[in-house]
Amino acid sequence: MLTDMFVFELRLDYLVHGLVFLPVPVLWCMGFSGHPIWAVVLVCLALAVGLEGVQYLLPWRAWNVNDALGNSAGLILGAGCEMIRRWVGYGFLTTEDTEGHGNEF
Repeated sequence: MLTDMFVFELRLDYLVHGLVFLPVPVLWCMGFSGHPIWAVVLVCLALAVGLEGVQYLLPWRAWNVNDALGNSAGLILGAGCEMIRRWVGYGFLTTEDTEGHGNEF
């Protein structure tokens, strides 16, 4: 079971939480390229923490702040991957050169 397995003194399910949320900002920006990365990060962080917060209200689930941190860490890494993807794809150019490409940092 994932809650019994440890990697570097962390439960493996915390790593899984991060890996599940890592592609969310990249996929969002690929699908909706007009959104600035900071807005995507804020919405995704609210989603990640909110999903864990809903578990606090459910009697058969348990809130775990480490799960929320794992979700958030995955989203932050995903946002970093998206920034790298934009940099490699378009470069850090002037706004008139990148207009319409979704490079609003």
